[in-house]
Amino acid sequence: MVTKRRTSAPGLTTNASAQLKYRPFVETGRWASKGTKPLPNPATVPEIFTKVMIHCCKKVLYVDPKIRLMFYAVLLFFFSLVADYMPFPKTYFSNTGNFFNQYFVKFSWGWTFALVGFFTFLTSSVYCCANRLQVGRHLLRIIIGTLVWFIWTTLFASIEEMTGKCIYTTPGTPTEVLYSRGRRSCLKGGGKWTSFDISGHSFLLIWCVLFIIEETKPIIGWDLIEDHIRNEEHKRAESTFAKELPETPLSSLTSDDFNTVKSLYKKFGIGAKILVVFLTLLTLIWDLMLVMTACYFHIMIEKVIGGLIATLMWSATYGCFYRINTPLSPGLPGSGNFKYSNFQHGSSAKPLSSISPLKPKPKDIDEIPTFMGMPLYALRNKRNNKETTVDSLHSLNVPSQ
Repeated sequence: MVTKRRTSAPGLTTNASAQLKYRPFVETGRWASKGTKPLPNPATVPEIFTKVMIHCCKKVLYVDPKIRLMFYAVLLFFFSLVADYMPFPKTYFSNTGNFFNQYFVKFSWGWTFALVGFFTFLTSSVYCCANRLQVGRHLLRIIIGTLVWFIWTTLFASIEEMTGKCIYTTPGTPTEVLYSRGRRSCLKGGGKWTSFDISGHSFLLIWCVLFIIEETKPIIGWDLIEDHIRNEEHKRAESTFAKELPETPLSSLTSDDFNTVKSLYKKFGIGAKILVVFLTLLTLIWDLMLVMTACYFHIMIEKVIGGLIATLMWSATYGCFYRINTPLSPGLPGSGNFKYSNFQHGSSAKPLSSISPLKPKPKDIDEIPTFMGMPLYALRNKRNNKETTVDSLHSLNVPSQ
């Protein structure tokens, strides 16, 4: 039996038929307006590697200050006290001529000054929109740190000279004690120099570590600037719906300042991250040499006084003076024409958009569950069905399972 093939109605094309069969599913609701922000570019392998490195550096640098200071207190007091009565075995680090002592500790402030100064210049140029006056004020903190180092180390040397004495012992003759000779002339003459020598290494190493930690705080949330630039650029280009788009930290900038931030961040962004890696390695070296100082050099009271002075100067500058809003104060690191992070100096810091994993962000009731950025409509329908069932059971006074 032969049947005739049914033909489509005249004027109805194949595309029209397909449109009738497959109608696009359009979500309505508050979630439909989401996704208006531009997407970031795909991350490259070097960018991922850099992010991992910076994450590891933050774990090293931004330990809770209370824990770090407690570690220094135990190290300089208890370890030093043990070393005074039960000396530790001699090692490579007990020799003052070791590589780290000769080329790092002796020039510790020089290393810290150069790297931190360069980092401060790069970062402050970005968040201060290349304003020379503001950048100069941030660099003033480097000069103040240098004055702290110079004044206290000079004072320590003066105290050593004032309290020192040179002892000469010759077999068969009485011991001769001279107070007028300096340390160098005493040692050259074959004498033994004794004095109250406040540990300059304990002071300087702790001061350098705390100085690095505070001055590198602008790296927290540094990657957010790229997101803010992308969103702000999209907002300024979208003239029709500009008022409906959310504000960004860069919205208050003029066009010239915004273009300056965009240009300098692209130019200096990777350089700031590289400097943070080197400063982290420098911090690890300073901590290592502080442990060696506690084990092999000076007596306990000399090391405790040196560490205590460094901690007090850190608290006086970054905890008090830099927080005062006066023309004499250079301000805290990260203060500029826009705020991209809410880190706090003297405490464990978090970026502006960070959310504690113990306190998740409350979700919109109409928000669609997502996986890797893709909406999961089935889960949303399942959740709505479950909520409907629970409401029905409550209306019937039936306990839900």
